[in-house]
Amino acid sequence: MKDMIQSISFWINVIYLLEAVIKMFALGLRGYFYYGWNIFDFVVVIATWVEIMCVELLEMEDKSTMSVLRAFRIGRILHLILRREKMKSYFDCLLNSLVKLVNLTAIISLFIFMYAILGIHIFGKVKHQDDWNSSANFETFERAAVTLFRLATMDGWDGVMNDVAMEKSITNDCY
Repeated sequence: MKDMIQSISFWINVIYLLEAVIKMFALGLRGYFYYGWNIFDFVVVIATWVEIMCVELLEMEDKSTMSVLRAFRIGRILHLILRREKMKSYFDCLLNSLVKLVNLTAIISLFIFMYAILGIHIFGKVKHQDDWNSSANFETFERAAVTLFRLATMDGWDGVMNDVAMEKSITNDCY
């Protein structure tokens, strides 16, 4: 499976290289490098071939730092998106949604911050039990924030609730 994916990736890179060479002949070097997207495409193609040479000829591992160069291939997709008007409107909608998601994340983070501090003061000294252990507690701020996130996603919240619940309280002595 891995060999098949590498083979497909190699041939796609050959197609991208041929595209760049054909554009250079058609537009001339000055015309080709006049457009910013062509420069970006050329850098991505050259970086990809440098990665292939490093992996194949120098026998570097595929998980080397050169694999970071693969992230730049996403820019080619961005280039295609910005060419089409309808796709551009979808992309603009996605960007507008991301801004709103950042605001929502900030509000949720503020609530987690406030309740983590409150939880440290209320539940900071509770003894460890089954689900209330070293990975779920309010002893430090970091652990409190992670515990709150865990409880917000309802991951084992009932076990944590049962471990923290008091058997006897000052106001209710019914147990």
